[in-house]
Amino acid sequence: MFGFSAKEDWVVSQYSSHFTAPEFNNNVKEAFEADQLNFEYGDRMKEYTDLFNKYNYQPILSLDYSTSVEELFANDQVAIIHQGNWIVPSLNSLDESFVQEKLGILPLFVGPENEGKIVAGPSWYWGGINKKKDDAVVEESKKFLDWMYTSEKGKELIVEDFKYIPSHEGYDPESISDPVSKEVYEYLLNDKSRIWTNNQYPDGFFSEALFPEFQKYLDGQNSWEEFEEKVGESFTKMR
Repeated sequence: MFGFSAKEDWVVSQYSSHFTAPEFNNNVKEAFEADQLNFEYGDRMKEYTDLFNKYNYQPILSLDYSTSVEELFANDQVAIIHQGNWIVPSLNSLDESFVQEKLGILPLFVGPENEGKIVAGPSWYWGGINKKKDDAVVEESKKFLDWMYTSEKGKELIVEDFKYIPSHEGYDPESISDPVSKEVYEYLLNDKSRIWTNNQYPDGFFSEALFPEFQKYLDGQNSWEEFEEKVGESFTKMR
């Protein structure tokens, strides 16, 4: 049923955000300043982890991104994978009908409100303005960014040419071409999303601590209690 690519440390890191974001009240600043990770929702994380590990393509520890997407998911060999809308171009290159006819997104039920939510955060497309430039250049740069994200033409470029999920309100969800990006945007508009807490983890934490300990649990080398204890200790030490 599942094609969770546990060979990829970034997949494990993103997955963990579903369960760490509510511990930090879904607040970026609180997550960044935290010096402890207590796994307040560790029981639910264990339940989801045990579920997909039991029904996952095996061996799960050697399943990588490209295999899970391009071989298993695209060829109907697995039904569920942990990915985002960035897989749309890959799927379109293999079968243009797949995204429109088969692709959807499932929320996870974690947290005190017991409501299905997704983890959504910024992509790695960042923009900055060099404040050391002439004032006129800085002002024109600000005007350009305003135009790009608020003008009708700019909005059209964002969703149709760049195929980004808009980062703020004011876009028509129907203008978003692929169903997953549209659904993610609607989750964001309806306050049914959580932050990517993994972006606020201590430097090196997810690759050096979280990922190897999570793999050990999947492989039966340690218990869930040992996983939480060792990862929690590393979080504080690395902060």
